[in-house]
Amino acid sequence: MTYAAEILPADIVSTMLSSYWDTHGNYIPMPNFFVLNDGTNSQIRVDLQRGDYLILAAEVPAEEETPIANWNYGHKTTKVQIEVSTKENRQRLYDLKREIRRIVHTQTHLVTGYYRIKYVSFNELVGEYLNIWVGEIVIELESHAILLEI
Repeated sequence: MTYAAEILPADIVSTMLSSYWDTHGNYIPMPNFFVLNDGTNSQIRVDLQRGDYLILAAEVPAEEETPIANWNYGHKTTKVQIEVSTKENRQRLYDLKREIRRIVHTQTHLVTGYYRIKYVSFNELVGEYLNIWVGEIVIELESHAILLEI
């Protein structure tokens, strides 16, 4: 049996978003993408003067597995959190959210390594930031009735 590296959900989502991003006539420019703990970014410096940022990381719990039937099969769910940051205005934050949501809905069944990708939630973060708009989006990747590795 040949070795196959484990699929990293945050990398899948980052690649999908950057591949299908539509700038809508440069009204929503391509943001800067960072995946936390991917081994290439030892430090992240968010410079909002250079544009908007999407920071992707595994949500807690990083993976859930639910055995079914004779416990050889099961459902696997993985969540990815995306922190969206902009200095433009609140409208830009919501436009970035809408573009992420559009990509997830159009790619629902086309995600590599999983059966489905799903937009779960959006929370606008306020209070700590002055003239910076930040939100958190949770994306879920699902596989149902798959053979569990033994």
